Amino acid sequence: RYEGFGSGGGSTIIIDCLTDNANRTIANLRACFNKSHAKMGVAGSVSFGYEYLGVIVIPFEDEEAMMDAMIENDIELKDIEIEDGYMTVTVDPAQLDDAKEVIDRLIPDVKYEVLESKMVPSEEVELEGEDLELFRRLVTLLDDVDDVQNVYHNVSNLN
Repeated sequence: RYEGFGSGGGSTIIIDCLTDNANRTIANLRACFNKSHAKMGVAGSVSFGYEYLGVIVIPFEDEEAMMDAMIENDIELKDIEIEDGYMTVTVDPAQLDDAKEVIDRLIPDVKYEVLESKMVPSEEVELEGEDLELFRRLVTLLDDVDDVQNVYHNVSNLN
């Protein structure tokens, strides 16, 4: 796991890698950071601002029914949010599979938009102009590195 900072505005990034050659991986990551005017950080310099969570997003709006089902099955709920007809349920990542089973019983044939464990930032930032373009470049370059498995960041308007 590598951590770093974007070129401005408080943007941060966490990169999970799987490699058979750590020297090659770090060289490739440094090149990505240098080409996008970003800075690599030391372990823990960014991750303190993130929480590892199980995240589920489904088309469902009955918050009370979901909360009751989770509590009855001893699932430790972190949060439930509803927006535009979609419910986001966050749980302890160790209970993600159990939470899925509860949802499958509550809503047969439900379609999962998101069902994964991931690093979720405590605070998000919006970048503009050159900072946004440089951060977008960083994420694009990292996507091209074979050893990179997951990239997590706190930039809300990257899409």
